[in-house]
Amino acid sequence: MAEIAVGGLVFTKTADVAMRSEELKISEKSVDVLYHFYNNSTNPITSLVAFPMPDIGPDLVVETAGVTVPTQDQENLFGFVTTVNGKKVQARIEQKAIARNVDQSDLLRGMHIPLAQHLQLTKDAIYKLTPEQIKILLTSGLLEDHGSDANHDYYPIWTLKSAYFWEQTFPPQSETVIHHHYKPAVGVSVQASPTIGDGSAGHDYDKYGIDSDFVKAFKKRKTSDPASTNGFSSPWSEYRIGYILKTGANWAKPIGTFRLVVDKGEAENLLSFKGENVKKISPVEFEMIKTNFTPTQDIDILILKPLK
Repeated sequence: MAEIAVGGLVFTKTADVAMRSEELKISEKSVDVLYHFYNNSTNPITSLVAFPMPDIGPDLVVETAGVTVPTQDQENLFGFVTTVNGKKVQARIEQKAIARNVDQSDLLRGMHIPLAQHLQLTKDAIYKLTPEQIKILLTSGLLEDHGSDANHDYYPIWTLKSAYFWEQTFPPQSETVIHHHYKPAVGVSVQASPTIGDGSAGHDYDKYGIDSDFVKAFKKRKTSDPASTNGFSSPWSEYRIGYILKTGANWAKPIGTFRLVVDKGEAENLLSFKGENVKKISPVEFEMIKTNFTPTQDIDILILKPLK
């Protein structure tokens, strides 16, 4: 549930609408989530419903174009599709550009700069700015210049926050089925840190729930196949996927049944995420099921692929 307040969407809680189930499947290429909601009250409830997306920061934008961020569509950059009871719903999107913990969306829009940093449109718009406007963006922490005075190379460093939303009516004492499908933004490192598991890696690997078996498999390939490094100190490339789950605690009751399936893509890939009683259900899929579930943290997934 959500409301529009000063500053944009605000997520709210409901005492009447419960999430009976959530089935979530995540892979590098797609995210599918199917909800069954139930309005426990005797009255129809109409409200904005919002679906927040993980932040897109500079670490995503710097990677290879077309790999880390789904599309070049500034209106629907995730290719987000929603159906309610089998009928397509046209969701709107709220976007915010945050730099130094300040919402700088209006500043960028005033200069006709799209908020999605990865777009070619955004890059083109930046290079059309006057020197005075560029200085404002540099001073505001929205840009960095990775070039020289003679050859500028401007790089957007704001964080894009996005949420899709629409108006939804939940009929009284009835079930409403909502399905989302979209392409996730994926953080990519051409080479995974060779210090994974050593406590000194560059990324916050703790959030991925890496265990000793993962570290053992990671190091085994490093030591047993030196030729596979292809000139790198680590023979793995790294893919990071996020999913915002904590807002699932805003409904009337805990989630009745929550089922998560994570697909790592290829059998030779390594996968890690925080979960309980995770079960392997195919050579590439891993399942976690929880009942009466109140999520307290988001989902962060790490996939390592062998460099070839």
